[in-house]
Amino acid sequence: MMAAALLAAASAITAAPLTLASSGHPVAPVSINGQKATAFIVDTGAEGTAVYRGFAQKNALPDAGEERLVGQTGAATLPLRTVRTLAVDAVRHGPLTVVELADQPDRPDVAGIVGLDVMRGYLVEFDFLRGRVLFHDRAAAGRLRRSLGRPVRAAKVTGGLLAIPVVLDGVAGQAIIDTGARESRANEAFAKQARLTAIAAPLRSIRGANDKAATLRTASVASMRLLGHDLGATTIKVADLSVFQTFGWSDRPAMLLGFDHIRRYRLIVDAQAGDVWFIEPSHA
Repeated sequence: MMAAALLAAASAITAAPLTLASSGHPVAPVSINGQKATAFIVDTGAEGTAVYRGFAQKNALPDAGEERLVGQTGAATLPLRTVRTLAVDAVRHGPLTVVELADQPDRPDVAGIVGLDVMRGYLVEFDFLRGRVLFHDRAAAGRLRRSLGRPVRAAKVTGGLLAIPVVLDGVAGQAIIDTGARESRANEAFAKQARLTAIAAPLRSIRGANDKAATLRTASVASMRLLGHDLGATTIKVADLSVFQTFGWSDRPAMLLGFDHIRRYRLIVDAQAGDVWFIEPSHA
């Protein structure tokens, strides 16, 4: 009995509900400074945690200077705020310096973003089928790792973001694992080399951390392959986003692997080690 209690105390798995915000982003409830939990995007494509301006002002988060950051649509010098504590269920961090982002009109129900800085130190499991995100501590992670088998070792790029191989219509490229991107986005080099066919669909505009807009067009993909998984025919957004230049991929096939394709799997990420698993639901 005592041994079982000690084992339970020595390892922990924290599970939080993972739902969709009105904007279509995957969000989990996060408590800042012990206050009532609000929705934060759980974003493997974000180097650090951030809060939106309205939330920062409402909660009077202390100023912590500023920092120059690079987002999808370019660079900007942004304010920093101090957070005493950040909690995702039983996972607690703090004090933490977070970036303040401009409010986004399409996500009024979202207070901020949980980035890789919070995920490091845990094996983070995105179980989209069951609508939950789990943080496995070191002991619990060891057991899960043994059950999962050999991971894929992702390449680490600027900011510690994780990149894996992807193939579009027979052309190989690199993909950033980005749960914070609603849809996957390829650069023009990828679209050109893979000869992706443009679709007559409305152009879509997005705003990055610098609050500048970028326009995305839509292209069809006859075949998409990801780590041995065949995703078949699909569509993808195309734009030469500034972030590709940051990674040194301006003229190389590259993309952001977004939520629209990631959600087909049970995604497990060790951001510190760079290990990832994409588990098909039938094998979960």
